[in-house]
Amino acid sequence: MLSDDPFDDPDEAETDLRPDDPSDGLEIEIPEVPDPSEGLGSDLSESDVDPELAKQFWSLVLLFNVALFAMGLGLMLVGFERRWQFGGGVFLVGVFAFVRGWYRYKAVRKD
Repeated sequence: MLSDDPFDDPDEAETDLRPDDPSDGLEIEIPEVPDPSEGLGSDLSESDVDPELAKQFWSLVLLFNVALFAMGLGLMLVGFERRWQFGGGVFLVGVFAFVRGWYRYKAVRKD
């Protein structure tokens, strides 16, 4: 005697209990990456940059790097080794370099 109950057949019962695959019907579109040789920056070269602006840029980069290094080193000297005078002095040099760099940056942006 055959029954219409799906749970009589063990294979059919197992497939009914399995969850649906969540990735069914999902397709991922991978965007195309533009070729860097084509586009906006392809006709620019290093010689197109104003030499005075490049000089100001690199001097500001150097100044802010000094500021970051000095402030970090000064705080570490104070925090880890309790060298208040030397660490505080190094930190103040970093603060001075940062303030000077900030004002120079504002002046360059103004021009």
